[in-house]
Amino acid sequence: MYVVVEFIESDPAHRASLRQALLVLSRCFMDKKRGCHEFDVGQDDLDGSAFLLYQVYDTKAAHVAHMEAPEYAEHRLLVDPWIKTRRHLTYELISGSGLA
Repeated sequence: MYVVVEFIESDPAHRASLRQALLVLSRCFMDKKRGCHEFDVGQDDLDGSAFLLYQVYDTKAAHVAHMEAPEYAEHRLLVDPWIKTRRHLTYELISGSGLA
């Protein structure tokens, strides 16, 4: 399994719009599956402008396919102007639900 964690900080004026766009993206990719088992979105309690995305894919190739999907390109065109910073980390899942 391949895990992707993203930390996103939005422009405060656009945090509500970014929140909604992230929720739509999450639902879209979970509905279509495409090797995506989990796509969670979190919002910081103290600073509503900070978001965490936690994604679990079958493979790195499944994640690449996600990033190459037309829906993702449309999403980025919409939200990139609202984002101040983005940090993207990847991991191999070695323990988790059903794994040991």
